[in-house]
Amino acid sequence: MIESMSPRSGRVLREDDSYINVADLFPGVVSGKVVGTGTAQFTAGAIANTLKEVTITPEGNIKSTLRLEVDNPSAETDLTVEIYDGDYFVDWFTIPKKQTRANGKEVQKHIRMLAGVGAETITIAVSNDAAITSAVDVTVTIREV
Repeated sequence: MIESMSPRSGRVLREDDSYINVADLFPGVVSGKVVGTGTAQFTAGAIANTLKEVTITPEGNIKSTLRLEVDNPSAETDLTVEIYDGDYFVDWFTIPKKQTRANGKEVQKHIRMLAGVGAETITIAVSNDAAITSAVDVTVTIREV
């Protein structure tokens, strides 16, 4: 039913007079697909503001919004995370150190939405905000949502 399709809304009128989003016709194609992942490794005794870079070359065709997932297992330091789309600075975030919330949940994984990212290479600069005494591996993942 091409004549019943609205290209601006992404919705299609079905034969039973109900509407469906075009993206819903293709389950699993967009939602949750990992575009790339990497690890920033900090050694024991790293001084404050030690910079590590993770370069991600997106795999496949990016069809929707991206989000950044950061796993900071360190209980010693917050992280500063900067995002670069090719040579362009996009955004920065402070990722808190691992901590136990008042409700008893341990929080070390954080999600931040990425707007305007889609170059051939995405560089994620990660630095520790305080000196650390034990080694830590910070995992970063970019996912389609």
